[in-house]
Amino acid sequence: MRNKQALVFSFLGILWILYLGLRAFYVPFTFDESATFFHFVHTGDFWFFTSLPDAGNHFINTLLTYISYSLFGSSKFALRLPNLLSAIVFLYYLFRISLFLNNKSIRWIFILSLMFSHYFIEFLAVSRGYGLSMAFLFGAFYYLMKFSSDFSIKHLLFLSLFLLLALFSNFSILVLSMAIIVYLIILLIFNKKNSVKYGIYRLFVIILLQVLPLAFAAYYMFYLQGKGSLYYGNTDGFWVLTTMSLILFLTGTKMMVFQVAVFVYVLGMLCGTSLLIWREKPTVLLQPKLVFPVLLFSTIIGLLLLTALFSVNNPEDRVAMYLIPLFIGSISMITDTLVVSTGKKWLTLLLIPLLFLPVHFLSVINLHYVNGYITEVIPERFYETIANDNDNQGAYPATIGGYRMRMFCWTYMNFRNGGNQNLIDYKAYPDMQSDYQIVDVDEYPGWLINYDVIATEDIMGRKLLKRKQQIEYELVIKNTINPISEMNKEFYSLANWDADTLKGHSYLVGINMAIHSPEIPFHAWVVMQINDKNGKTLQYKNIPFDWLKTRWYKDGNRFKNSLLTGTLPPETGLIKVYIWNINKGIFTIEEGEIDLSRVKESRLE
Repeated sequence: MRNKQALVFSFLGILWILYLGLRAFYVPFTFDESATFFHFVHTGDFWFFTSLPDAGNHFINTLLTYISYSLFGSSKFALRLPNLLSAIVFLYYLFRISLFLNNKSIRWIFILSLMFSHYFIEFLAVSRGYGLSMAFLFGAFYYLMKFSSDFSIKHLLFLSLFLLLALFSNFSILVLSMAIIVYLIILLIFNKKNSVKYGIYRLFVIILLQVLPLAFAAYYMFYLQGKGSLYYGNTDGFWVLTTMSLILFLTGTKMMVFQVAVFVYVLGMLCGTSLLIWREKPTVLLQPKLVFPVLLFSTIIGLLLLTALFSVNNPEDRVAMYLIPLFIGSISMITDTLVVSTGKKWLTLLLIPLLFLPVHFLSVINLHYVNGYITEVIPERFYETIANDNDNQGAYPATIGGYRMRMFCWTYMNFRNGGNQNLIDYKAYPDMQSDYQIVDVDEYPGWLINYDVIATEDIMGRKLLKRKQQIEYELVIKNTINPISEMNKEFYSLANWDADTLKGHSYLVGINMAIHSPEIPFHAWVVMQINDKNGKTLQYKNIPFDWLKTRWYKDGNRFKNSLLTGTLPPETGLIKVYIWNINKGIFTIEEGEIDLSRVKESRLE
């Protein structure tokens, strides 16, 4: 019978992997994926304490993505390949864990509700640490269940390995990791069958391979908190934030029926666990099948304590997604244990509502977006439309306005297409000067006075706008950029313009220079900085070289980009344009020009 189930599972698994593979190939890159690529993968600078301090650096994901990038390049599929391969690990251990369930119907409900929970499994085809963490966690769950029954050192070592990989893929499971360690220690305390030496040996493994990595992770989390980099979530109530966001994450809605269902299931799990303890004894909680509810409630208690005692943010949506398999696993394992204990097979019917998840899967199946990042979607045809527009063939690429959470998605597409377009200017959002806008028109209907809709994104209805009348510019200043050879200073000035006669108008700063560097990538920025008369920064915009191209060769590479200043306020004192050579790498400028052109206000009306 199990062989037949394995065959059915394998068939479903092949189709499932193919679907995730298609998503990895077709779904547009998200903001977080692009940020991970440019901040950590492309530069190769992702090690603890030396790289940019940001919670978005999911270390194992970044490391594996860097390896995949080095081998296969920067395509979406190549960067998502580590997560896609981890889906096989997830499938394998999902099936192995399901075999702990005695009732066949419960087993398949457990499998289908996790395997076809779309908004959960889509992270297995995204270049982030969440999917990797879930895959490794299932390995850890399986070996924890095995260890709780046989105390095998082999199972403990595998558990430690998978828990380490899961934790360093996503530090948000830190409390869950702590719960697993405490559970292991309790198992050893209540193990009366073996000698003290036997237990001490296993305790040493737990301390070395689990407690010490956990302590390092906790220390690093406090380091990030000190840098202001733990920005996701807040201290709102656990139900209001975490539970409600997970309901929305799983179902796409916060309908009351789902809230009631979760509440009833939680109440049912508490009653079911209490019944098992009453019918047997408290040590029933140490049985393999009850690992899930013990970890679920231990983790929730830990999260509540952290918020109450240390004002640590409660997790939400994808950051809390590890609670989903714990929740579904707890319901399934408790129900199965009760069916075996009481002989009442009708209890299986209590799990029928979980089949909503595979039904929901069929309704949202797509190759167009990641639900967790749906508000950031920019179709690649938007890029193609702008790049191929006849009105975008001037001295400098067109200026593009948009919200900051879409900036990296555009930057990745531009990078993949040679880096020949300007980046999205999000710092002046919403503005009326950019040649194109990628926006939600409802946020600022005034756009439609000066812009035409030339394309629409199908999921959220986002618009690509183009100015009805092109902006005209009047050249004010044109400077030659002095040639330099093999410079490695941190800062190099391109222009310094006194703003006394420039105030009250908006300008376009255009830079066109032949620049090359042996650095791969060339980690430097062109910066436009506008200061007041006291030196205080009023505006700061930048264009990173390594966000445009990986290699800046000697022949044929030109930096040709522009930046809008916006209307200069009365207190403006100086406009500075310079190269910030962040890593102090060698670069050469053979020749170039930088100009300042005034925007003709009549075209802004």
